Amino acid sequence: MNSMKVEMVTLRETVPCGKNITNAGGELIFPNSFDPCTWRYIRPNGEKIVLSVVNDYFCCYNIVVYNDKIDTKSIIFNGSMTAVHNSMPSIIQTNVSKAIITFRHYLLRERRGLVLRYYSTATPDNKGNRFVIPLESTVFVSTYKSQNVTVRDYCGTYSSGFNVSIDNTVVYTVQDRVATRKRSLRQRYGGGSLQADKDIVVYSTNQSFIPTVVMPLDVLGTQYVIVFANTSDQITIMGIGEDITVNLKFPECPGNCSLPDCATKDVSYQMRGIVECNHLTYSCHVDLTGSMITSDFPVSVMVHTANQTLQLPPINTWGRKFIVASLPYTLFRNFSLKMVSKEANTNITIQCYRENGTIDTFDIYFNESGEHVVKSISTASNCLMQSNKPVLPVHMTESEEAMFIIPPVEQYSSDYLLPAELCREDSINRSLIIISTTNHTNGLRMDGLPIADNIFQRQKIGQTGYTRLFVNLGAPKLHLLDHTAPNIVFGVFLVCSTQTTNYVIPLGMRMAPIAEKCKSTSSIPGDGLDNDCDDLIDEDICDNSSTDDFHNETDCATTSREILPCLKYTDTNEVEWKTTLPNDYDYQTCGKRMTGNTSNLCELKERLYGVWRGPDNSFCVSESLSVIAAKLHLTLNGTINVTLADILNETLSITNKLISKDNFNAGNLKSVIESLDLAVTIIEERSTLGTTKRERENFISVLDRLLSSVNVESWRMLNQKIKTTKYVSTIMSIVSRFGFQVHVNQLEDVIIVRENIVFESKKGFIDDVIFPNVSMLSSSYQQMRDSVNAMIFFSKGTIKNNLNGSIDYTAVYYRTLTKLLPSAYGFDIGSDVVSFSLPTFAAANNLFPPIQIEYEHVYSNKTNSTCVFWDFDKG
Repeated sequence: MNSMKVEMVTLRETVPCGKNITNAGGELIFPNSFDPCTWRYIRPNGEKIVLSVVNDYFCCYNIVVYNDKIDTKSIIFNGSMTAVHNSMPSIIQTNVSKAIITFRHYLLRERRGLVLRYYSTATPDNKGNRFVIPLESTVFVSTYKSQNVTVRDYCGTYSSGFNVSIDNTVVYTVQDRVATRKRSLRQRYGGGSLQADKDIVVYSTNQSFIPTVVMPLDVLGTQYVIVFANTSDQITIMGIGEDITVNLKFPECPGNCSLPDCATKDVSYQMRGIVECNHLTYSCHVDLTGSMITSDFPVSVMVHTANQTLQLPPINTWGRKFIVASLPYTLFRNFSLKMVSKEANTNITIQCYRENGTIDTFDIYFNESGEHVVKSISTASNCLMQSNKPVLPVHMTESEEAMFIIPPVEQYSSDYLLPAELCREDSINRSLIIISTTNHTNGLRMDGLPIADNIFQRQKIGQTGYTRLFVNLGAPKLHLLDHTAPNIVFGVFLVCSTQTTNYVIPLGMRMAPIAEKCKSTSSIPGDGLDNDCDDLIDEDICDNSSTDDFHNETDCATTSREILPCLKYTDTNEVEWKTTLPNDYDYQTCGKRMTGNTSNLCELKERLYGVWRGPDNSFCVSESLSVIAAKLHLTLNGTINVTLADILNETLSITNKLISKDNFNAGNLKSVIESLDLAVTIIEERSTLGTTKRERENFISVLDRLLSSVNVESWRMLNQKIKTTKYVSTIMSIVSRFGFQVHVNQLEDVIIVRENIVFESKKGFIDDVIFPNVSMLSSSYQQMRDSVNAMIFFSKGTIKNNLNGSIDYTAVYYRTLTKLLPSAYGFDIGSDVVSFSLPTFAAANNLFPPIQIEYEHVYSNKTNSTCVFWDFDKG
């Protein structure tokens, strides 16, 4: 965001010595006296004070600036002009928001005219800290700032103030008050006067949903030309201060004029009292386009149509080059382009490029200032409009239902803020039209990410060097748009589409006085002015550490940019993520139908943007699995009348469903493992009852689904977060414990074969034990038979010699565990995994002959193979 801005309210005034100055900017005429004169300049919102001397064509004088206190320690500038010495720079930058300025003449001349221009560091654009709002408006107040900005409405119910931030837009209504009529002109008490302690962005609507950007006081002017869409439009005039004279001058009505007096007789009106809490309205039921409004102090002028409110730009901000883009979803074949001239002898050329390659050209000439003309242009065309003198173009639908002022290319900005609250009704489709130079589109960013990822349509506009981008926004959310290079500008238009009409809202612009005669000035980085008079603003990248760049031949872009945070949003699981600074995490409760906690990292991209990495839901647990855990605990306590077999079957069903929907994350995996552990504990608590066939089948089936290779990412995340193989060890320990319970009250051998596991619980007698014995596997498990590459051989001699002729054992073959175990110290598991469990008394003896274990390597291209023994009971 721009960090430097210059408020150029060039109101020349006479302020008595010793008085406070609180205006945003102006010019002081120095008294023609040897007596010293002192003023105190106060900027209440922390804006830095800038001073410059104009008309300094004679000596001799001295200016001293103090930091809010007159003493030698507080001097921040001391300069003078004499016949032999000049220490006055063209710009005095104080870097303070409160200053005491003293002036003294050393030599008086008959000719007076020494003037001190004062202004504060704020760029002429739609960001600011003072706004006036017409009554009966719904106001949207937002800001680029991550921290709270305090805003007060000194005319309304919010005089106590409210806070806004980048993730907190405040919406409220400015209520109507009392109206006093005076012919077609009436002064009404009411409206809003907003003041903030930092820059804010303001939009407003009238009775409809269509917003318009509101311009701050520092860019208001004293000269406007009215543009109406039709005869029912109305004007609202607002300002600040205590007394303002407003003049309405209408175009001449030649010949036998039939217009009413309200369109022919000029009006002058004195607004008295607290002006910002009053406003003038004027209506005539006549198209007043071309009428002139002037005032002796900057005012805001708004035009109200049936559906919209538009704030008119002062004529010193009009431009000479415009891009008129085609609109999506339109039912009309043509639109009306209404153009008004600022000066006489104005030539306009419009070139409209159709998709079929044809070009429509229009040439327009204005004899006088304030003239206007309307052209009908195809809605499918993208047009370049250029003039030799400043003009104001307005885009209107043929039905005159919707209109918007087209900002000049010279006033495009380098950043934009789109609050989520604009046009968020369900029946409205929101999209963006972006106008950018073609060779700079790749640097466009939306919320820190390349906007190219969201472009629905891209159109080059003939040979103009500009491209129109169309972006469909989807669900309403806050958006920040800017460019990776601070000196690149572009235009952004919000399109709110209903079934019948497109309503277009320019999302702000610069408001530099580009229609005034340009005079080269020293560049302040990011000041929003055309310092080098080349019709471009802040187009140069300057070295902030060098003084060589800051001269009249450069126009420096801002040298520092605020790092953007990750913006708040609601994800698909209905988790609301808060605005977060880069390199920080936001932690929230897991979303709908889940339990546990989730996190989201705000990553710093391109050293400028915070970009969400995305929710880490790896340890969120399905509510259904949480219910399973609760049922198992109730079963363990004997307080639920549900069989263990049924609970295991329900676990299997839920697990299958989660896996099929790619929702079986590490948290769900961990939950099912813990549920199986609890199920074995329940069986152990039953002591001599053993297990039922349904329990055994369902238990192994659940285990088989956990070991599926489709869950490899969940296992990887689980191992990574826990930093050990704990849960793999837990699986093997659970199965071993389960196996010994299978032996209880079980006369027959139990062999259960699934896709990923072979479970065998048997009593060994005088025969050799071979596990897994692939010859015993049924043909339905052909894949298992073909892929077994590990085997345990337990000789009958060992059983006879060491174990009194028989032994209960549990053997398990894990077909996929190799893929699920993590790598460690540069080693991968190089074989399948088998486990063989004996009772404790047997395992404590030295078995002879020993158990033989044979493996085949699963990797043919690995070296340095090592056989290891894994006591999984120890993790």
